[in-house]
Amino acid sequence: MASSDLRQRCLDRLAALDLPYGFNSRHLLDAVSRLRGKPVEVKSIDTLPLRGQTCGWRVELHDKEVIVFAAGTSKMHQYHILAHEVGHILCDHPGLSGDEVPPDVLLAVGIEPHGVLRVSGRCGHSPEDETEAEMLGTLLRQRMYRETLLPPEEPTGPDARWKAAFTRPIKERRT
Repeated sequence: MASSDLRQRCLDRLAALDLPYGFNSRHLLDAVSRLRGKPVEVKSIDTLPLRGQTCGWRVELHDKEVIVFAAGTSKMHQYHILAHEVGHILCDHPGLSGDEVPPDVLLAVGIEPHGVLRVSGRCGHSPEDETEAEMLGTLLRQRMYRETLLPPEEPTGPDARWKAAFTRPIKERRT
């Protein structure tokens, strides 16, 4: 698949979330929860089992989605893991079935093995699924950053109009 097709598919998925201008991680999780019909929770733990194989996980249960990452991960990396795992959720990537993940691994992250539908970590996806989740995560983070730095292109509501009127474009320095 051409990268422009992949990018457009990811942009279409982002548009379906109907995120407000200047959205944050809470807005993102709420929008994904509405779209999926079940809550999405974020959980940090001291260390991830299978060290060195993954940075974050998505664990889908019958009643919720859980995104897990190691607590020692930098804040910026945590945000990217969140966006990447949201990409797997939005794309409905299959990952591994709950039966394919050893119960002790799930217990190590504080999740009871019964009721686990699937687990997503780097070891459970095709390279295409990883590329798609990475593209979607990157586009999410890019939009979040852009909207903290630049005024809205089409302001709606008083806050957005105020920001549009008084935000100055960032001038690039010449080096």
